[in-house]
Amino acid sequence: MSDTVVKHDQWQKPYAYDLGNQAAWVADAGPRAGLFAAIAAAGPADIGEDGRAAAPGYDARCTRVWCRATHAFGPLDWDAVSGDRLASHMDTP
Repeated sequence: MSDTVVKHDQWQKPYAYDLGNQAAWVADAGPRAGLFAAIAAAGPADIGEDGRAAAPGYDARCTRVWCRATHAFGPLDWDAVSGDRLASHMDTP
């Protein structure tokens, strides 16, 4: 076994830190901004990008960025028919 640290292994640590930081931002911003609540309150109907933004009073582009980040980390699911939905593990107490 070599003591040489592989470049890939060195890169993975800061990459994981960055992903963790982004996941923390998503987890913190959603409840503070009321975005999770707006999506949950929409029920089965697709409220669309404008509806997601209008419910808590934010810009549609900003909420779209948040939603896409949230898809990546798992709290939201995307369905072509119903749009953004809370992941099944998120809508239970």
